[in-house]
Amino acid sequence: MPEDGTEFFELDDILLALDDWAVKEKFVFRTERRDSSRDSWICADDGCPWRCRPSVVDDMWVLSVLDGEHHCGGSGQRKFSSASRKEWLDRVVSRYLLVTNKTSPSEILNLLRVQFAEEIDYKRAQECRLRLLDGDIGRQRHSFQLLPAYKELLESVSPAVHVELHRDRLHRFERIFICPSEAKGSYALCRRLVIVDGTFLKARFVLTLLLAVGIDANGETLILAWAVVESENQDSWSWFLQHLRWAIPEISATASTLLSDRDKGLLTAERVLGPLVAVAWCCYHLKENFVQKSGRALQPFWAIARAPTVPAYHEALQKLRDK
Repeated sequence: MPEDGTEFFELDDILLALDDWAVKEKFVFRTERRDSSRDSWICADDGCPWRCRPSVVDDMWVLSVLDGEHHCGGSGQRKFSSASRKEWLDRVVSRYLLVTNKTSPSEILNLLRVQFAEEIDYKRAQECRLRLLDGDIGRQRHSFQLLPAYKELLESVSPAVHVELHRDRLHRFERIFICPSEAKGSYALCRRLVIVDGTFLKARFVLTLLLAVGIDANGETLILAWAVVESENQDSWSWFLQHLRWAIPEISATASTLLSDRDKGLLTAERVLGPLVAVAWCCYHLKENFVQKSGRALQPFWAIARAPTVPAYHEALQKLRDK
């Protein structure tokens, strides 16, 4: 429980601290007075003497525990339960769960059972879901508005960084590319191999993260650059690889290899890097695509992929054809 004399910046901070304690100890309290100058909280059980109130001292809110005795054993009225308060619900659910359109109220109910051993009704879980959906999309929209300031900050802290922020004529976000200055210098010590891939971002706005990764002399992976774009397509990959070439000219200036999962958007975009960059495809993805489309196993595949010599390669390939 928050101790007597504990200081807080805001009155709401006191309530949140009491809520956390009440949920943990299965204790229910309610507001005795609602006048902000005389607020006080008492146990929801009529026979329990527990009581506290806030006061303002030197511009800080201070909690005063008037009677710390609490012996009702959590038998207070559940309608006053902290777990049912929307402020507490929204805070803890957003901390433990990424709420999206696919999130069901049942997931929120299960979260509260597992993490806090609390039960709330389905309607409150549904209301919590809707509030978080509305608030989450607002926060994400606001984060996109902060990107120009983020770009300026990166460029002021590290002038050699390569940042490209692309917005439409209405100044709405479309794409962003970032290559740290450290990656430019690090690539000089890496193998002449660049691996690129894309993945979906799990957020309210459907976007894709593109990555370019190198491998250093110790065999460790090193992120060279990344971008957030609308999707994996020829235009977005061309845009990404063009900025990668401008950010790290050494990739196209010397003989290098570009390794990818053979995404259809990359098949044409790979030419952006120039004639010195050889294109290679990830064997794991090739095998998985074959199995998925053909519906049969591909036993000799790794013998073909790992053949140490040209004769060994043709021999393994012939075994596959004979099957």
